[in-house]
This record gives sequence, C-alpha cells and structure tokens, in this order.
Amino acid sequence: MEVWINYIPRFSNSLYFSNRLRILDNPLIRLKTEYYHILIDALLKDKVIGYMGQRILLEIVPEDKTMIDLKYLEAISPNSLIPIFRQLRRYFRAEGKPSLYNPLIPGLFHTSVIPVLFSVLSNRDGLGLGIKNVILDNAEIFSFEELLLIRYASSLLGATLILVVNHPRPDIISLAEKIVLSPSFSLKTLSRIIGIDIHELYSGLKIHCTENGVLAISREEEYRPVPPLTKMPKDLDYVDIVFGDKKDMVYDLISEIYESGSMIGWSSLNELLRTRNIPLSIYNKLVKYGFIEELKSSTGFQVFLTSKSRLMLEKFYKTQYYRHKT
Repeated sequence: MEVWINYIPRFSNSLYFSNRLRILDNPLIRLKTEYYHILIDALLKDKVIGYMGQRILLEIVPEDKTMIDLKYLEAISPNSLIPIFRQLRRYFRAEGKPSLYNPLIPGLFHTSVIPVLFSVLSNRDGLGLGIKNVILDNAEIFSFEELLLIRYASSLLGATLILVVNHPRPDIISLAEKIVLSPSFSLKTLSRIIGIDIHELYSGLKIHCTENGVLAISREEEYRPVPPLTKMPKDLDYVDIVFGDKKDMVYDLISEIYESGSMIGWSSLNELLRTRNIPLSIYNKLVKYGFIEELKSSTGFQVFLTSKSRLMLEKFYKTQYYRHKT
C-alpha cells in the first residue's frame, strides 16, 4: 500500500475516489448480498439511518436474493425509509457498469467509497479491464478499521491501494509500504508530525521525495473540488420490482381491498385469496415489505392498505387509463 501526501497521482486503469476529477456518471451501488451489511454500516456511519433503521434493513432482505441495489431497497422498505433511498438515487445508480471516477459526496463520505468499492468488486466483469490501483483521496476521513477494509477489497481486485492524505496520521503511515511526498512536504516535517524517526521504525520502507531525487513532482496542485452529479430519481413501480411476473395478481388483490374501503376482515381476505388463487406467500410478502398492515381490533382481525400500496394503485390506475385512451 502507498501513501501520497499532498498530491494525487494520475494513473490509467485505476479506480478513483476523489472530488478533484471530472465525474462523468453517478457511482454504482449494486452489490452481492454477502456485502449488503457493508452498505447498511456505511449508511449508519453517515447518519443517514439510525440503529432502528439498521435493524429493519438487515432483517428485510430475503436470503435467496443474490444482488442488492437501491431500487430494490426502496421497493421493499417500510414507508419511513422510502424517502431515504429515493434521495440516495439522486447521487447513486442502481444499474449499468461501475465507473472508474467516483466522487466523495459531502455528508455521504462512507457511502461514497466502501459500498461503491464492493459494488465494483461485485460487478468487476463490467469494467472490461483489470484495475491496477485504487486511489482514495482525503483518506484521513476514514478510521483505521475502515482503511483496512478498503485495503482488503482492493486486494481482492488485485489492485494497489493508494491513500492520498493532506494531514497524515501515524496509523495511516504505519500501513504504508511506500510514501510519496509533494515538493512542499519534507521528510523532516513528516517525522515531526508523526513523532518518530521514520527511517528507524520502518525498515524497508520506501520514501520518495524531491529531496533525494527519487521522485520529482514538478508542480503543486491547487485543490479545486468538483461537485458530484445529481439526477432526479425516476418513480418506481415497487410492486413490479418485488413481485415481478406476479404483479398483476398483486394489483388485483390490493385493488379489491381498496374497493372494500382500504380495509378488509380476515375471513373476507381468506375468501379473496382462495377465489383468486393467490398464494399465501404473496400475502406474506405484502405484509413484510409494508404494502399491507394487520390490525387486531375489538371487532376482530383487520387488514388494511398502507400509503405505499395506495400510491402504487394510484400510479397503476393512471397507467391503465392512459393505456386505454391510446
């Protein structure tokens, strides 16, 4: 692993996380289910969700799902979490190939890097080339444990991790196999900041700087951050995303409940499921993913539609109306 101080290298076939580069597309978050907890942990660290949201999201994903993206998470989330994933889709993509140039989004620094890196790992065939370096700008934002995780993911890609720092920390320097200093940053300054004689402590450590002529960086860069791209997220059909080819059956069921006043008794529901040949597993999914809620009252067991289902029905009816008009 390399640490570059006050300077970002320009290499080909490299994966960048930086605001100094022109970003051509939003980063991709679409990762294997085995890495799903990494996304939830990043959202928690960025304070996008709380511990209750973390628990809900860790419990909600089915075991047979192989890939997770933001559209799917928005579709299966309860009403309280839907706006979060809709907002995230302004900054991140759920489809397409990974991008080599990814921004560090203010307020979403952890989500900008770790889940995106594991998404590259999950979709590495889409890049069509081998990644030689993973270059992380402003690396001092991240904790030592997070940097170890980033180094692990980089190693799985077969890439060298390059940490670019403006204010080096001793724990970051301790990870380095090679250090590159910009012209304005001397080895003496580095030794003073970390409080040790770096030559004595790290045997075999390669230090490159203008003082010894090993590496000459001819100019200083002025830090000019480039704002991240944002795109207005498109409306999603949550029923289609969750139920796929069973969506007509689902719309049929929730339409019947809606026409019954958005609430139906348990016996009437069972009769409806039986006459329409709707499997109980469909109903269980509707409850699990917040389309339907169950309520025990003094008059018995009731089932009612949530605002999530009513929103989907409204869009479904509009689609059917315009389809018939044309």
